[in-house]
Amino acid sequence: MRPERIVTLMNYIADKEPLIYLFLINCDFIEDETKQVLKGSPAGVAYKDKRVIFFYDKEQIENFTKEELFFLIIHEAFHILKKHHERHAEIIKKNQLITNMAEDAAINHEIKNMN
Repeated sequence: MRPERIVTLMNYIADKEPLIYLFLINCDFIEDETKQVLKGSPAGVAYKDKRVIFFYDKEQIENFTKEELFFLIIHEAFHILKKHHERHAEIIKKNQLITNMAEDAAINHEIKNMN
């Protein structure tokens, strides 16, 4: 079930950011209630059975401003749109943390330079 804050954002961006809206409408949302999947991160994405799983920490995202939440969603969408899970599969097996840090840095730099 999608968090209420994300549904509100989806309603706002549906006609303004159709690609991000399409990403969100096609995600399966799973709350990380045990805090074991995300390990302190507010959100993350994965593939399972050819579906995008969007894990989120409800406590963290409820405290985000709308701008922070939008940035987070764009960031996670970029992981999928850039096919990081496929392109870096072998490197991820060797060192998931370092691979994710490098991917995050590249994504954040690109988002920062977007209009």
